[in-house]
Amino acid sequence: ACPRLPNLCDFLEEWGIVIGDGIVFETETNCYSPGDPSTFISVPAVAEESEENSRKAITLSENIEACITGANVPMLIKEPTDSAIKTTSLMTTYAETAVAAPIGAKQDWNDYTDNDLTQYTVAAVAENLTYDSDNNELKSYVLAFSSAQFIQSEWAESTSTSNKSLVAWGSDIASNVTESGMSFVSKQIGNEYLPESVVTQSNVTAIRIIFVILLPILTLAAGVIIFIRRKNAE
Repeated sequence: ACPRLPNLCDFLEEWGIVIGDGIVFETETNCYSPGDPSTFISVPAVAEESEENSRKAITLSENIEACITGANVPMLIKEPTDSAIKTTSLMTTYAETAVAAPIGAKQDWNDYTDNDLTQYTVAAVAENLTYDSDNNELKSYVLAFSSAQFIQSEWAESTSTSNKSLVAWGSDIASNVTESGMSFVSKQIGNEYLPESVVTQSNVTAIRIIFVILLPILTLAAGVIIFIRRKNAE
């Protein structure tokens, strides 16, 4: 039901990132969620060396492994028309086992041939390198993810996926803090002054009786007494 976004797609294509129509389905049963071929595993892309371009491709950090996402748009990398731009595929489908299904296709859709299968990019970065008047390097970046589910809590909070690490890494690149780096650390919330040995069931019951029963009754009684006394004083 999602319409195509021509302005955004045209902008990305200028940076070497092509967005196709439909939604990506994975055909390798070991790579997608049971009964849902649109939710699948993606893996780091294999870096390709090019003798024509001496610029090094941006590489992922070592702690980024597999990600899981659903509702991915078909995304491919092409050579940008501007030689100042270098586009790199970061994450891809597992292999050439993915296919673009039409939007609204049911999970059992299989109207494709082997020639339709390809390896789609699910995360990409494009770097534009220019120079100022003093010949200092000026770099700008465009990062593209094929699905908003890279930041969906179900997958981002999972310890078995690298969704959160990938998004944090992308933020490092975009905000130019790659030297220090950003990270999300899980925090355990607790109170060292109330150990489990102190918070017993009897204590919980006593506190519930005091605050849920006794205090409301005493407050109501005090209000009635004050009301009667003021009324009699009149």
